Amino acid sequence: MTAIPALGPETALPLSVPVETTLDNGLRVTVYPHSATGLVDAGLRFNGAGAPMAAADLLASTALTGTADLDQEAIAARLQGMGGSLGVGSSADHLTLRGSALSENTAGLFDTMADILTGARYPEHEFDTEQKRLVDSLSVAEKEASYVVGRELNARLWPDHPYGHQDPTSAEVEAVTQADVAALHRDRLGPDGAEFILVADTDPDVLLSQVKAIFGEWDGGRAFPPNAALPAWQKKPLLLRHRDNSVQSAIRVAAPAVGRTHPDNAAQQLANLVYGGYFSSRLVANLREEKGYGYSPRSSVHHRPAGSVQVSYVDVANDVTAPALEETYRELDGLTANPPTRDELDQARNYALGSLRLALASQGGLAGYATTLAADGLPLSWIGEHAENLQRVTVDDVVRVAGERLSSAQSVTVVLGDRDATAAGLADLGEIEEA
Repeated sequence: MTAIPALGPETALPLSVPVETTLDNGLRVTVYPHSATGLVDAGLRFNGAGAPMAAADLLASTALTGTADLDQEAIAARLQGMGGSLGVGSSADHLTLRGSALSENTAGLFDTMADILTGARYPEHEFDTEQKRLVDSLSVAEKEASYVVGRELNARLWPDHPYGHQDPTSAEVEAVTQADVAALHRDRLGPDGAEFILVADTDPDVLLSQVKAIFGEWDGGRAFPPNAALPAWQKKPLLLRHRDNSVQSAIRVAAPAVGRTHPDNAAQQLANLVYGGYFSSRLVANLREEKGYGYSPRSSVHHRPAGSVQVSYVDVANDVTAPALEETYRELDGLTANPPTRDELDQARNYALGSLRLALASQGGLAGYATTLAADGLPLSWIGEHAENLQRVTVDDVVRVAGERLSSAQSVTVVLGDRDATAAGLADLGEIEEA
């Protein structure tokens, strides 16, 4: 078998220098020039902290259903004619309006975005249709293990923080009215404090002139504070949530994590990759390849403006629930008891650096990164600094970070499954609370 050749020397990431301005109405605009693609990618981000999630999700589903000048079909036809798309998103931190179009249709895309922001009227028939669709979708999700265990984990971690209640129920969405959504739109979708991120091959001065012409007189909305920082981490007993007639258990193990700007962030990312963050990880090798307990165990570090967390995802049959969790704990602790080899670390490092390059190779990927980082108050240039930090991480750094944070002793675990089939085995691993 031919050996895989070593990677060439790492070079600087091709990051464009942004052009920034703030309009008189408070709208912050950042333009990232990009190589010639013939497209413009535009994203507006608003503060959604503290907004009721049921209303926010319904706003995201219904904002494009009609304005004073355009009905839903006309909006879709206009976008199609521009080679464009437009979507609205919601989270516990932000509401977003993001679209793209052919560069020659930039002004038309901006006009359509402005029409949505200033003229969305949430017509009754379309609102009712979208509300029913969302309620039906959530009614199905509420029967799925991944949705239920995710809600349980969030509530377990942050019972008194908005992050603890990120996923509304179907009943909560059904109780939202058109007036609720219209009021949320008026309160939140205004220019003061909003960020407009543009990635395009158009001259930045031309783009800024178009933004000023179309959005310069826009007003409305009011300032809201961001979500408070997450509370101090608290270790809690394993929570077992009973699920009738379940043949599988959904296991989630959370551990404290540092944010993007922390000096340990790069080492944390590589520690997570070695542990469970990609297919070549120890967690996959153990639970999937060696034991055959589960098909797709994995772990991720989730960065949000109010704080960060690492979560392990393991779904297994009832009879191996306790052994699978025991092995998950073993792998978490194993980064200190059995440090990664230099080759193991370098493989994770190359994966992390390669993933960055792959994401930044497309205009949409670059725009997505720019928008995500802006939510944390970071410029796109942070990626270059992060890449340099990834290259400097040593085995000792990974061992130290893992010992400080990624350990079973600090973890918060939730298991969703059949109590009768799993409780006895799980009790051997420590204290249990049942729900």
